[in-house]
Amino acid sequence: MKYLKILLYCVLLLITYGLCRVVISRNKNFNVECAVEHLNRNCKPHSTKKCALYVYYALEAGGKKSVILPTWGYKYLLPIEGFKKVDLHNYTPQAGDIVVFPKVKHHIYGHVAMYNGNNWVSDFNQKNFIVAKEYKKSKYSIFRFYNK
Repeated sequence: MKYLKILLYCVLLLITYGLCRVVISRNKNFNVECAVEHLNRNCKPHSTKKCALYVYYALEAGGKKSVILPTWGYKYLLPIEGFKKVDLHNYTPQAGDIVVFPKVKHHIYGHVAMYNGNNWVSDFNQKNFIVAKEYKKSKYSIFRFYNK
């Protein structure tokens, strides 16, 4: 029991440190071209089940220093980083748009991908927007960064 409390305390400290780092070091600009280029250069032919990690590195390449989160956590992280949720009515994707799918059955972390101007890319070059049938009826969110 004592070790469990110590472990939980350490986890809370790490989470707090990570969130503070996001808020303190927030960069007001984002280079979409660099992010997309990094993602295109590093994606694999098939899923490695590491979409959050690949999008995290793409965000870093674009100038956003952030924290690695479970995939569904990007829904909360992206607004902190200056991304705005896109209205999906008459939506047309633009390079740099990021979609966040919630956790669903068989995909407990959800899914995240970035639009590269031609198609959606995560840890792999996706053939479709929806990468698993469980996401068809899920409430996904799309975020876009508007440089000022």
